[in-house]
Amino acid sequence: AKYFDGQWNYSRNQAALNMLIYTGMKEQAVKFYPTTLRNDWKDRSMSWNNWAWLSYELGVKLELAEERAQTGVELADNPKRKVAVLDTLAQIQMRLGKGDEALRNIESAIELDPTNSYLIRQKRKFNDILDMQGEPDKPVGVHL
Repeated sequence: AKYFDGQWNYSRNQAALNMLIYTGMKEQAVKFYPTTLRNDWKDRSMSWNNWAWLSYELGVKLELAEERAQTGVELADNPKRKVAVLDTLAQIQMRLGKGDEALRNIESAIELDPTNSYLIRQKRKFNDILDMQGEPDKPVGVHL
């Protein structure tokens, strides 16, 4: 498939994506998402991050979302991007019930940006959820 083919196709594809989302065709929207991106999207950490985040927001294909976020982490070429993708990855992992992994990733993000109050709150929230559960590997099932 041809991806970003100029502004017209981008706008058309973005509109089609929005239609899929708003008509409840969530899995199709996640599958269609790359058609809204530039040709070089596979080399861009934030493209992978945004694709993973779309899955998270729509609540579909979360295992694939985790893989996509991990790819984004690996491709991140600066600390700011890596922090953003680590946060996405951690939130997906919490939703999947992988609390220990989520905590490790949010801690890695904090190491890169130790004064980021959002990340510190995220870590606290994750710990609170895990404390309430009492079982770190039990699926969370909550929208963070």
